[in-house]
Amino acid sequence: MHLQLINHCMKTHGLIILLSICSFAVYSQQPANDNSVTQNAPVFGMVQDAEGNQYKTVVLAGKEWMAENLRSSVFCNGDSILFVPRGGMNSFRSRPEEQPWGDLGVAAWAYYGGSTRARDIHESRAEINQYYGKLYNWFAASDARNICPCGWRVPTETEWRGLINHFGGSRETFNAVKSNHDGFWKYPDSVETGWSGFEALAGGYRNLDGSYSHFGEMGSWWSQDEGTSDRSTGARASIWFIPEYDNRSFQIGYGSKTLGHSVRCIKDESGGQKATNKAVNFRERYEIRNGGGATDASGNQYRTLIIDKLEWFVQNLRTRVYNNGEPIPELADAEDWRDATSGAVSSYENDTSHDEEYGLFYNAFAVEDERGVCPTGWRVPTSRDWVLMLRAVGGQNTAGEVLLDSDVGFVPVFAGFRNLWSGTIGQGRASHYWTSTPHSSDDSYYFYYSIAPQGAITTVSTQKTSGNSIRCVRDVD
Repeated sequence: MHLQLINHCMKTHGLIILLSICSFAVYSQQPANDNSVTQNAPVFGMVQDAEGNQYKTVVLAGKEWMAENLRSSVFCNGDSILFVPRGGMNSFRSRPEEQPWGDLGVAAWAYYGGSTRARDIHESRAEINQYYGKLYNWFAASDARNICPCGWRVPTETEWRGLINHFGGSRETFNAVKSNHDGFWKYPDSVETGWSGFEALAGGYRNLDGSYSHFGEMGSWWSQDEGTSDRSTGARASIWFIPEYDNRSFQIGYGSKTLGHSVRCIKDESGGQKATNKAVNFRERYEIRNGGGATDASGNQYRTLIIDKLEWFVQNLRTRVYNNGEPIPELADAEDWRDATSGAVSSYENDTSHDEEYGLFYNAFAVEDERGVCPTGWRVPTSRDWVLMLRAVGGQNTAGEVLLDSDVGFVPVFAGFRNLWSGTIGQGRASHYWTSTPHSSDDSYYFYYSIAPQGAITTVSTQKTSGNSIRCVRDVD
C-alpha cells in the first residue's frame, strides 16, 4: 500500500508535496482517537481585522489562534493587497502581455475558483470567502505591513511545529483540528475530529498556473518563514484527508512562494508587533533624487525625479498647446474624440477644475505629433525608457511598491483614462501613461503603462484614439 501511495503522490503532487504530506504512513497503525492531550473545552475569543471582518479565536498550547481563515484584502495599515482573479496582474487579464499568477513577486490574493464542487456547494464567491477565506501567496503572508489584524501576525514554522507537538503528532493533530461540520470536507469521516476548536477546512490551494486544486481534500496555511536558503520556497502547514490511503495527516511542507494558500493568524504576545510600514528608504536604496523641475509651453511647472540616468515628471502633463505654441484641439464630445485623426486633449470629465491634480488626457496622435507635447529637451518616454526605469527600482515585480511609496511620490494620484465610448473612467483605480512606442507596424496601436493602487504594473497596447496621461522624460548625466 505504501508503494501505491508514493506513486500516487509523485504523480499528483510532485516531490515537494511528497516530502511534506506522504509521511503519514508512520502513524497508520495508531488508534483513531488516541489523543495525547486532554480534550478540554476550547476557550474562544474574537478579533477584528483592518477591513472590519470578525473572526472567532481559540487558545491552543498557550497561544491564541484564529479559528477561521483570513479573508482580509488589506494589510494592518490599510494598504490594499493585489487581487488577481485569474492568471494576470489586474483587470486586463485577457491580454497576452499580463503576467501569470505564478510569476508574481508582489503580495496577492484570490478566491478559490477552480472546482465544480466549490460552485455546487457554495452559490457565490462571497460564500466561499466567508467560510474558507482567501488564498494568498507567500509575499502577502510575509509582508512587513502585516496581513493579519493589528496585534496579530502570521505564525512561524516553529509555532506550527509546536502545535503538532502539543497534540502528539501528525495524525493526532489532524483529529484535533479538522472541522467536524458537514459539507466542508469531501469525504465522510467516522473518526471524532475537531475537538480543539481550530476548525481546519479543506479550502484547497492555487497552483502556479493560476488553476485551483484539492478543494474538499486539503487545507494549507502559510508560515512567515522562508523554507530554504535560496529563498525560492515558503514554509506552510498542510492538512490532508484521502481515505483510500487512510491519509489523516497534518504536516509541515515547503513550496513555491507564488502558490496560493490560506492564512491563520496568531496573537503577538511579544510586545513588539511587526511594523506596519516597511522601514525602507527607497530613495536611498535606489539612489532616487529630486530633479530640477520643468516648465511646459503653457507655463505649467512640474516636479521631477531622477531615477538612474533618466529624469521624470512626477505630475501628469497638462499643457493645451504644442511646444511651438500652437493649440492642441480640445474634444469634449465622445463621438468627436473617437473619430479624431489628429492630436486631441481633454480634461477629466471635461471639467478643467481637475487639470492641476489629474493633468490632461491626450490621444496618441498628440504623442506622435512632430510639434511635441513635452518641453524642449524632454520627450514622451519610449517603452525602453520605462523598462530601464523599472529595472532601476528593482524590476517590475517590486517597482510598484517603490513608485507608490509616499516618499518617492511618482504616482501622487490615479487619474484614470478616457476610453472610446463612455468618456473618462477609472479615477482612483489606475493611471495610464502613453509611451511613444507603436505596437503595430502601421502605428495604429501604441503601448502604454498602467499602474494600479495595489502596485500592479502592466504594459498594454491600445488604439490611438484612447486617452491616457503623459509623463515627460529626459536623459541626465
